[in-house]
Amino acid sequence: MTRNNSMSDSQSQTLVSAGKTFQLGFFTPFGSPSKNRYVGIWYCVDPKTVVWVANRDQPLSDYRGVLAIAEDGNLELLDASGKSYFSTSLESSGSQAPRSSITVRLFDDGNLVLLEDDHNFLWQSFVNQVTDTFIPGMNMDGSPKSTSWASRVDPAKADFTFQQDEEGDNCYIVWNRSTPYWKSGGGSNIFAPSQMFDAAVFLLTPRFNKTRNVSLLHKSSFQLQDISYYTTRLVMNYSGQIQYFSWDNKTTQWILHWSEPKDKCSVYDACGKFASCGTSIETNNSRSCKCLPGFKPSSPDNWKSTDFSSGCDREYPICKKDTFVHLSMMRVGDPDSFYEVESEQNCRVDCHGKCKCQAYSFIARNDSTRQRGSRSPAKTEKKCCFWTTDLSDLHDGYASADGGHNLSIRVAVSDPGTFCLKNSNPI
Repeated sequence: MTRNNSMSDSQSQTLVSAGKTFQLGFFTPFGSPSKNRYVGIWYCVDPKTVVWVANRDQPLSDYRGVLAIAEDGNLELLDASGKSYFSTSLESSGSQAPRSSITVRLFDDGNLVLLEDDHNFLWQSFVNQVTDTFIPGMNMDGSPKSTSWASRVDPAKADFTFQQDEEGDNCYIVWNRSTPYWKSGGGSNIFAPSQMFDAAVFLLTPRFNKTRNVSLLHKSSFQLQDISYYTTRLVMNYSGQIQYFSWDNKTTQWILHWSEPKDKCSVYDACGKFASCGTSIETNNSRSCKCLPGFKPSSPDNWKSTDFSSGCDREYPICKKDTFVHLSMMRVGDPDSFYEVESEQNCRVDCHGKCKCQAYSFIARNDSTRQRGSRSPAKTEKKCCFWTTDLSDLHDGYASADGGHNLSIRVAVSDPGTFCLKNSNPI
């Protein structure tokens, strides 16, 4: 598009990328009971799959909308009366001469760009206005975030947002308004909820080699083979799930490879501090919360009414005569610190020697980074993980491959006659 032409909804005009991968145009969400009109970008596949919306909070009410380059160089969406529903809102050039050689291009990676002199990027949909979808080539690092639609047929900004967690190292987070709703594993990658998420992020980052077809062999057990680079997407769904799709040319449909949270226990900190969450198939995967051994509900009344947000408190103070209760295949939020040790005994003694240590986990696993052809035996990596703050985001019944590890909780031994814990090791 140039200054001399525009895109009109009444004439069903669209802008198509050179390789016919993406299309820009006017649309009404499929199945919507309203006649609201939006400008969006979608994959050139059937069914129409929208990845970007310009006027998501300001829909047009009729088919007389026009998308054009304004006199000041901005890309604008106007109705029949000249009211603006979307603008790229470029900074004024001040005393400089008005921008003249302005064009709008839709690239084959789905990026809509406002260009000056064919090389100066003034505005990009990938950078300046992310909606609910991340697609390959977009920068997922830093502040950009995707915000869910209000519903399947309403693109308006809603409650769920997805972005990199500013407080976590290589960690991503889904927010429900201002409350954490789901988190990926942090920098230690020891207690990561899903390694599949690592593969999705790897594929959808700028550092990835932008070939048309790629083969990805990732460190997780999941392998992506020959997935078209431009037909993958990470969507912040209106339901609160972050979902990873790829397009299958054989079946001509989107394949859902991965989504989180996958159940009620996958929601971040579902049961509060020092309480573990479990789901049951018999109860339709309903959430079940229980305090860790040696703990009691912080608010018994709330607990009875299935409000578990306050979690659990210790029944007795620690750092006098203590013991460790060992729980199998637990998933828990990232430790406060971790380091290499010789044995679990070293880990247990270290934790016991620090009054602030609430729990530890000893992890021994083979180092998979040994060079091919090497005759030396694989090195066993032994780590001790410490928690000195409240334990949160606890889940039970996880396999090791899904981030489950043995966890040793520090508790007090008050009265051996009334407080006898199975599988405990007094110190």
